Amino acid sequence: MLRGHFQSDALRVVERLTLIEPNTIHYEATIEDPRLYTRPWTIALPLRRNLEYSEIWEEACHEGISGTSTISNLRDVGYKVYPGIRPPGER
Repeated sequence: MLRGHFQSDALRVVERLTLIEPNTIHYEATIEDPRLYTRPWTIALPLRRNLEYSEIWEEACHEGISGTSTISNLRDVGYKVYPGIRPPGER
């Protein structure tokens, strides 16, 4: 294992995609690597269809946003935060 590489050749990832509503997919991934982690762990999030027209922006740079942008800057230009996650300071 090299520093910063949090996986070994024993890594196993199981991804599950479940349609839970006509416009929402539940994404879940379980990560298992017995050489690095004491037990498997899981991440989950919804993938929601965008029903409103929107432009696809390039992720590298947006007008008015610097490399040190904050969450409030991102909200100002239309990014939506996943419900259930609160930025630091809003807990």
